[in-house]
Amino acid sequence: MLSKVEFMETVWHKAAEEGHVEILMYLWIWCKELQLKPEELINELLLSKDEYMQTAWHKAANVAMLRYYRKCGIGLKNCS
Repeated sequence: MLSKVEFMETVWHKAAEEGHVEILMYLWIWCKELQLKPEELINELLLSKDEYMQTAWHKAANVAMLRYYRKCGIGLKNCS
């Protein structure tokens, strides 16, 4: 879970990028059950960056923004 795979992403990054909230919740519960040290959770999971220097939080925000735009009918051609 904490090891990085393709493009320096963790499973946490990939789940956030794909918008899989259920997987993120499961991973969080699993981390708590493993009793990882707070430093490990923070540095290796929550603040870990991919090759583009983005955290899973960045990826989740991008997914949420795109979903909002689609819901509101805002396309890229309407952006200035």
